Amino acid sequence: MKNFVIENGVEVALEGAPLIDLHNDFEFVGMIADVRSDRIELIFRSLDERELDMEVSLIFTKLEHVSVDNGVFVGQSGLVDEIGYKEAEDDDMDWLLPERGYREGAHFVVGFEKEQNLRIASEDMTAEVRPLKPSRLPR
Repeated sequence: MKNFVIENGVEVALEGAPLIDLHNDFEFVGMIADVRSDRIELIFRSLDERELDMEVSLIFTKLEHVSVDNGVFVGQSGLVDEIGYKEAEDDDMDWLLPERGYREGAHFVVGFEKEQNLRIASEDMTAEVRPLKPSRLPR
């Protein structure tokens, strides 16, 4: 199951929500991993709370692959450079597949500034949008 599509390599389109521009309007603030539930949640917060009072979660369940470059959590700004997909066997991170290139089993990739990547494959990928307060993570 997948309830969102990627547009323009940086935006998440979700029915009933405004277009979510992860590159210009949000920053990656954390990840919640629940091993027992086979679930990872990526959390993004709006950069300007006065303009956008939103928190976005991308939730992956029934995990098949997870890889996180060391720099994602060490010395990273949290700013997203691009989002897209990669075929499981493709390790060339210089380019990502757009939504039309998505196939079941493809890896979802968040590329950050400083060329750090977070790569997840799962059976289910869902997006959720909620008001910034209360947050799922501490400020």
